[in-house]
Amino acid sequence: MNAGARIARAPILLFLHADTRLPEDGVAEIERILARSNVIAGSFRLRFDKRHPLLEFYSRCSAINLADFTYGDQALFIRANTFRQIGGFKAYPFLEDVELQLRLRRQGRFVKSSSSVVTSSRRFHKNGVLKQQLRNFLIVAAYQAGISPFALNRFYRKSR
Repeated sequence: MNAGARIARAPILLFLHADTRLPEDGVAEIERILARSNVIAGSFRLRFDKRHPLLEFYSRCSAINLADFTYGDQALFIRANTFRQIGGFKAYPFLEDVELQLRLRRQGRFVKSSSSVVTSSRRFHKNGVLKQQLRNFLIVAAYQAGISPFALNRFYRKSR
């Protein structure tokens, strides 16, 4: 992602997972949000491509504009100059999206769009929705407690 950002020439960067789709008005929404001078970055809410009660609950939680409810699958967007100023993504095996948006929130205003991206629920259905969500929660909690993403990576890889 850092390599792509280095060669990008646009004033805004969007980090979109391969299995995630922007809403129809996604580009206009990003431009509208970042047109506010006090906003440095943002993301969308999240919906899944297949319905499940726990995934719908998780989707509702993604509307909360706090670090604990914001992840890379929600299509992070940021001004390119801000991304470069803060040094981009850390060279982590994963959780780089969590770390980046935590730094962004310390730098300025991070906005959650009222629109949603749609992402694949494949991993949740493959591994069991509750089991996958619990694994994700525990990994992020362990990271926030100070455990290195390198140490946590083996637990994450098992869920892929």
